[in-house]
Amino acid sequence: AINAHYVANRANAVPIPEAVETIRTLADRGVPQVCVSNSGRQVVNANLDALGVLDHMSLTISLDDVSVGKPDPTPYREACRQLAIAPGSVVAVEDSRTGTKAARAAGLFVVGYLPSGVLLGDVDLSTNRLSSILDLFPG
Repeated sequence: AINAHYVANRANAVPIPEAVETIRTLADRGVPQVCVSNSGRQVVNANLDALGVLDHMSLTISLDDVSVGKPDPTPYREACRQLAIAPGSVVAVEDSRTGTKAARAAGLFVVGYLPSGVLLGDVDLSTNRLSSILDLFPG
């Protein structure tokens, strides 16, 4: 019932400030992008589609794809495996302690997005502006 509600109301999705623009710019620069989520595939894809960025994702990893979700590193490891990219060359952008813990354990470079100022644990970079991620991928 919850999944059906999210999908039915996806038009009401409100993006995080600068998220859509940052995703589109990274896509224009040829940066592969993956959405790694603890939600089910139906919700993940509906939300990304509603925001107009689903086509910019190389793939999505949802709870439907892995046996265990974040904070376990399995979802991030699966994304790296499917893209055939070494974890050490991957940047994860996370807005939760659960996510930063998973990304760190998987061996990724971790950016903590913290607009509220809440610290997210062991991160390599903290930001309150998603557009600052573009500095990691110069065009």
